[in-house]
Amino acid sequence: MKQPLIIMLGGSSQIGKSTLAQQIENKITDAFEGVEVVRYSFADPLRSGIVNLTQAIEAEVRVWEKAGFVDKESLRPLYQKIADEMKLLFGEDIFAKNIQKKIEKKVEELENKPLVVIIDDLRYRVELSTIKRIFIKVHCVEIRWSQKDKDGNHSSETELRGAAVWDQQIRIDKPQNLWQELEERITSQVRLIL
Repeated sequence: MKQPLIIMLGGSSQIGKSTLAQQIENKITDAFEGVEVVRYSFADPLRSGIVNLTQAIEAEVRVWEKAGFVDKESLRPLYQKIADEMKLLFGEDIFAKNIQKKIEKKVEELENKPLVVIIDDLRYRVELSTIKRIFIKVHCVEIRWSQKDKDGNHSSETELRGAAVWDQQIRIDKPQNLWQELEERITSQVRLIL
């Protein structure tokens, strides 16, 4: 099995992790022919579950959205509470094991084709240790606000803040083109899997 490169992004909510993940995906796809790039989030099962539930009451949700009661930020406490309960029931590593299985399946599908996996929501040590137990080439990037008062206070935003697990740390004022901060390190990592 050819080892994929796994790029894990972490940081406060709304800091630009998904935007950066999209930039990385676009740049790698443009610069490296034959490299498959996939994006995952530990929270994907929660988001899709909430979407499935709210489809049943779609009209009501639209009314709530128009009234300003439902948006990404207003749903965040719900995601956090459900995630906390699922971890209690099924183990702290439930979301990491889900991603691990997706990556293993993708690696098997691709046989020996180079693979880059971008995970845009690293929040807990157990997520990192589960992925690192199986995969060797893992590059972790922390994105932090320059102003500390913008950082959130839920454990999903504080457990890894400033911890010694990061290969690279970026402090920003605005989540604009973060790719420039990472370009050299990420492209050299991708060359290693070719």
